[in-house]
Amino acid sequence: MNMPSEKCQPVIKLGPTTYASPLRWIKLTVYCQLSGDSPDAVHARRRKQQWTDGLHCKLGPDGNLWINPEEVNKWVENGESHNQKILSSPSARNARSPAHAA
Repeated sequence: MNMPSEKCQPVIKLGPTTYASPLRWIKLTVYCQLSGDSPDAVHARRRKQQWTDGLHCKLGPDGNLWINPEEVNKWVENGESHNQKILSSPSARNARSPAHAA
């Protein structure tokens, strides 16, 4: 019986611990167990647009919230998300329609 090579499994690093996982997306409950985050903290990041749906997290066809740990790690390491930098740039603010004005 052939065993899968460890090279095939992406490495997920959450805090000081590293996990080998064949999954790009993990359910919110698993992410919370591994990271120590609460579901409320994850949902707050989505509401504040600190995490981008489709990049850091997404709703699956089953209705569950799925998390991409690799992108979450990039967010932690780089601070403000790339999308927020784009949205907060002066050119992006000027390009917004009046319907999006505060």
